[in-house]
This record gives sequence, structure tokens and C-alpha cells, in this order.
Amino acid sequence: MESLKYIFFFFLALFLVIQLKVPEKNQGDLDVVTSFVNNVDTPNNVKAMLTNACYDCHSNNTKYPWYADVAPISWYVAGHVEDGKKRLNFTEWQNYSKDEKQKKLEKISNLIKRRWMPMHEYLGQHPEALMSNDEIAIYSEWFSKVETQ
Repeated sequence: MESLKYIFFFFLALFLVIQLKVPEKNQGDLDVVTSFVNNVDTPNNVKAMLTNACYDCHSNNTKYPWYADVAPISWYVAGHVEDGKKRLNFTEWQNYSKDEKQKKLEKISNLIKRRWMPMHEYLGQHPEALMSNDEIAIYSEWFSKVETQ
């Protein structure tokens, strides 16, 4: 019984120590000149979808849930955000070439159509990002028709 007590305190101490390694938060300005909605004529329903389903991982401004401050979950969330921004960052839209923009728009359309985005892990904690079949059709069609500059 005494050894269980030491094991418990060891893991408690370990848990507390790992809380000291805090990943940097992704909290910048969404209304920068280079952002997608400032450079593409975006209807309000698409803007709402981007805010609810995309921006947490694909912009320079993430809204973090409470559990994202607890290690090791915080590391997992930070990794997903970093990876998402590497693949597509709506805040930095104007920094992409015309060809990159076109490819990204096609990919967005395909990923939404296949229900690969938003990720299922994200939808479990963010029900506002869940899209109906009709919404998926509307958004994927809109993204496939956007003209890039």
C-alpha cells in the first residue's frame, strides 16, 4: 500500500512539472490586410463557416478551449494548430502565389466535400463547426468557383 502512495505522488509531481512546458499561443490579429476575407469577396455564410470551422487551426488567431492549457493536451493542440497553419493560413492569404491560392481553394473544396475538414477530433469539441450536407455542398461549390488574384 505504501508503494502505491509513492507511485501516486510521483505521477502527481510529474504532471505538475510538465505543466511548466507551455506552448506559445496562436493569438494574433484576424483583421490584417493579407487575410482571406479582406482579399476575396466572401459571403457572410462563408465567413461564419470559416470562423466556426477553420480559423482555429488555419489562421493566426486560435480560440482555445480551457483544456488546451493542460499539458500534455496543450502540446497536442499546439501541434495541430502549427501543422494546420503550415498547410493553409487564411490570415496570410495574400502571401501565396496565384497558383498556390488556386490549389488551396481546390483542396479546401475537396476536403470539405469528403468531410475530412474540419477534423473529426475538432468537431467533437466544437459542435458549431459541424456542417449539414446542404452546407457542405454550398461551401465546397463556392470554394471551387472562387477566382484568385
